[in-house]
Amino acid sequence: MEIQFQSTGNTSGFATWLKGFKEMSNTLLIEIDTTGKQFVSKTFTQDKTVVKFGRASFDEAGLEVVFLKGKDQKKMTAEEWEQSGEQRRILFGIYDSLDRFIKVVDLFSGSENFKFTLKFSDVDGKFITSKAEFKSLTLNMKVDGSDISNSEFKEISDEQFMNGIAAMENPMKFNVNIDVIKMLLNVSNIYSTDAKKDVIMFSSKKDGDAWTLHAIDHNSGSFDYIVAYLSADAQNPVETLLPVIRNNFILATKSDIDNATITLSGLEGQTGLKLRIDSGDNFSTVIASVNVDEN
Repeated sequence: MEIQFQSTGNTSGFATWLKGFKEMSNTLLIEIDTTGKQFVSKTFTQDKTVVKFGRASFDEAGLEVVFLKGKDQKKMTAEEWEQSGEQRRILFGIYDSLDRFIKVVDLFSGSENFKFTLKFSDVDGKFITSKAEFKSLTLNMKVDGSDISNSEFKEISDEQFMNGIAAMENPMKFNVNIDVIKMLLNVSNIYSTDAKKDVIMFSSKKDGDAWTLHAIDHNSGSFDYIVAYLSADAQNPVETLLPVIRNNFILATKSDIDNATITLSGLEGQTGLKLRIDSGDNFSTVIASVNVDEN
């Protein structure tokens, strides 16, 4: 069984999307969604305090499906495959080598009409990729798919992420420019002692008639940075505090290139439990809060 893509132009968008995950983990499970015509992935830090969800359409990746082959090895168009009722995603596990896979993708990004083929089989009801092949007029390269039964791989459904991990009560959304996020990373680095111990306190406050989102250095008080203003659709804004490990914020945002929306849960009288960052249309990341001494 296999699926073959052909480049439609420059495929740097695919490499850029993959780079959005590499800061968090060098292991990635890519889901090829033939029904939604997109690539989907979720990854997380080892302690699972940061979980990132990303999707990229085939068009954004600069790829289009040429054909698929089922168990009978008969070629089908993407439309014929979908009409057959097959909606299972094709899973491609990359174990501890995402950085190398990205380099392979980068090598072919400028090649004209190269082919990207995934060979897979039905294993216990799942389509598992055994090998990926890249082929241009001058270069062929192969990448083995990893055994996704490895404990490093944990499948998270779209519904589990959206309706569970990323769900928030009374969400307060703040639109943040990507340059502001980069500025926060720079500001927070000046007096940093240990990114894994530093804490950034995100605080929603009412400043005059406006609601603002502050990023505050919890450890030494070296900065208090207003990063955004509350979006107009907030229903019941409240003042809240949400402390996160600075390194987690770095991992969540370092490779993002789009403007973002930072969402906090606005629960009256209760400290928020998580912070959500939606970067453009492609990435959504949830960071768990950390317990801190507020004195």
